[in-house]
This record gives sequence, C-alpha cells and structure tokens, in this order.
Amino acid sequence: YGPLGRVEALPTGLTPGQREAAEALLASRDFLSALVGDAGTGKTTLLKALETAHRAYRGTEFLALAPTT
Repeated sequence: YGPLGRVEALPTGLTPGQREAAEALLASRDFLSALVGDAGTGKTTLLKALETAHRAYRGTEFLALAPTT
C-alpha cells in the first residue's frame, strides 16, 4: 500500500496536533488506521482534511468510519 495522500494538499487551519496526526496518517502504509480522541478534539475536522488530501493525490473515494456511542 502507498501513502494515503500528500501533506501539501492538507487544508490550512488545522491545529498543530491535528496537522501532526494528519501527517502521520497520510504517511502510513498500513491497510487500516485508527484515530482515537476525546469529544471535541477535532477528529471530524481532521478526517475531512485527510479526505481532501487523499482526493487531491489519488482522485478516488475515501471512506471514513466514525462510530459513536
């Protein structure tokens, strides 16, 4: 598996923590990655940013699963 997307395609406005997590996830070559965080920490914003970077790089669908309790 190749990288999920390109860091350069990440939108501006991410917090330093979101950007760090996004960069790590984009560089991952794992088949499946998990993002865990407390409520209100910006996980949804981060997933949208990852989708943007992925679509810019690969031009394909991006499926983010976000279960709630």
